[in-house]
Amino acid sequence: MSNQITFGVRNVKYAVKTAGVYGAPIALAKADQISLESTYESTPEYGDGIVIAEITKDQGLTGTLTIVQEALSYEIAMKRKEELATGLHADVSQIDSVEHALYFEVFDQEDGERSVKKVWLYNVTSGKPGEDYKQIKDSVEVTHFDIPLTIRGDLMMTADGLEVYTDAKGNQKYVTKISATPAYANFTTFGDAVPVPKAAA
Repeated sequence: MSNQITFGVRNVKYAVKTAGVYGAPIALAKADQISLESTYESTPEYGDGIVIAEITKDQGLTGTLTIVQEALSYEIAMKRKEELATGLHADVSQIDSVEHALYFEVFDQEDGERSVKKVWLYNVTSGKPGEDYKQIKDSVEVTHFDIPLTIRGDLMMTADGLEVYTDAKGNQKYVTKISATPAYANFTTFGDAVPVPKAAA
């Protein structure tokens, strides 16, 4: 077994989906952390006093993105802030959930060798960030902004990207997250655009 660990988060970007197509990625803000949690459920079905089947339900992921600076362009794109007259910015009622993809990078270290892993999250919506301001005492505590995330995923497409993929038993699958390591052929440009999640040929 190799000694592999993962740590860090950086280079967060977002790409808004319009008419089913993701736009160009835009830098979001400097990140402190991102946490992701599965919304998977499994319900046992009993017969004759024993479990005879389990019905599963996977609703994607939820999570929190914590950033260390206000992400004005992102908040405007998410329709939670608006530019007013004379350079003012207002927090407004969020009446829409804007679908977008979210990109970030982490570090993998295996047997002393460090490399970057790049990640896209699909069909993300987010809520108003929590804000925390503290007075200066012996040291300065920097304000963090906690953005709640819901990641529902996009349907997997066929290898040519033209149709929704259906497996041999008629099932369609949602892709919530794609990760790329340096072994991937297009690793260098993986964060330049949102890749279409395609099934293997």
